[in-house]
Amino acid sequence: MRMIALPITLAALLAAGAAFAQGTGTTPQSGVQPQQQQKATPEQRFQEMDTNKDGKVTKPEFMSAAEVHWTRMLERMDASKDGVVSKEEFLAPKTPRTGGQQPQR
Repeated sequence: MRMIALPITLAALLAAGAAFAQGTGTTPQSGVQPQQQQKATPEQRFQEMDTNKDGKVTKPEFMSAAEVHWTRMLERMDASKDGVVSKEEFLAPKTPRTGGQQPQR
């Protein structure tokens, strides 16, 4: 049962990240604007998580990837850039990525 739970949890984490990735700014590791990045394939995501390149993602590898993901998400939500997310920042509507174009009003 635990072997099934990990892929399901991984899929949920990746789906949540894709759904929430509506922030702006640069990503911490690449410094590239999100609009300039191509969407990673599941294969690429797996390769990024499999840090020892043994063809398997262990719990520590998965948790490390999850920590990076949630840290990036927190940084996008932290509008005041004070290192914490207030209730107002958390509940604020997210601006969809527009590929460098201004959203239509």
